[in-house]
Amino acid sequence: MRDPERIIVAIAQLATPIEVEAKALAADLGATPYEVRLKLTAGLPAIVMSTVEEEVARAVLAKLRGRGHRAILVHTAAVIPHGAMVIMRSFGLEPEALVQSEERLPWGDITALVRARHHQQHDTVEKVKEKKFDLGRAVASGGLIMRKTTTKEVVTHHENTEQVLYVFHGVGEVPWLLRQERANYSGLGAQLAPTSNLNFGIAVQEFRKRAPGARFDERLIHRPIDDPDLFAHVIANS
Repeated sequence: MRDPERIIVAIAQLATPIEVEAKALAADLGATPYEVRLKLTAGLPAIVMSTVEEEVARAVLAKLRGRGHRAILVHTAAVIPHGAMVIMRSFGLEPEALVQSEERLPWGDITALVRARHHQQHDTVEKVKEKKFDLGRAVASGGLIMRKTTTKEVVTHHENTEQVLYVFHGVGEVPWLLRQERANYSGLGAQLAPTSNLNFGIAVQEFRKRAPGARFDERLIHRPIDDPDLFAHVIANS
């Protein structure tokens, strides 16, 4: 889980090769080039520092920007979790605005569209009863009781993925969120497709077309990360 009191320094775009920055950043962080290289090769944006000391974080941020990188500082307490966002359950596409229930978001106010994938994992435990041959009971009962019942726990691992689209609109504003499996796509009208996967893709295309000034990023589609809300915030504000 994310600690709401920490300060994150992230690199959104590199101005030099990874090998070059790995050496420089290692000196800044007191780490080894190998450790830094692992963070950078995992993909951008890359979180390179997490600390409670803002002065230290800002010093590293200044060095990164001084080397020409696009870097950002984030207070994790300011990152809104997706559960607190405006969830688009039944949206409408008006000529001037995106509509959800009684709320309207003008297309011109949208600053960033970040496509990502949420990964959810959980385990279920089920008690299963089995009957097995029991030689001891068979002998003791003269063959009347041949089996005994045992109970064991069976743990099943479940993993679900769902595409989402973060819609950012202004500093400090609550983002809107389109979740592939939780949206009613009737607002697409004649473009409505038979599956949620197709409808989600059509919706993303429509949002991009109607908000041409918004930054679009889909790097988080292929990255299994623990905190997509934080990474989406980094992308939208970098």
